[in-house]
Amino acid sequence: MVNFTLTVLPGGPQCLDFRARLNKILIKCREEFWTEEVSTTLAEIAALLETAGPYQNYCSSKGDAAGRKLLDEFITNCQRVLETQEQPERLKLKWKRKYFLIMGRKP
Repeated sequence: MVNFTLTVLPGGPQCLDFRARLNKILIKCREEFWTEEVSTTLAEIAALLETAGPYQNYCSSKGDAAGRKLLDEFITNCQRVLETQEQPERLKLKWKRKYFLIMGRKP
């Protein structure tokens, strides 16, 4: 991925026009080049969430019991939406991840 810095001064119709033109350029340069189908279980997703920084911060400030309660609530809500009472370890989910590349250059 190519990183570039863009400095835009706030305000004025010129600024809005510039942003609109930039968005059109970036949309044209966005290339979806790889799709990955992922198969996992609800328990694996919950375990992945446990490693996330915001979850760790929540547990640090509210306690581990509150964090576990939050994960249990997440699992329960997922089961309710999927209309199943299947155990999280046995509830298989599939989704597709789309990876993309945005290219740009400095003028």
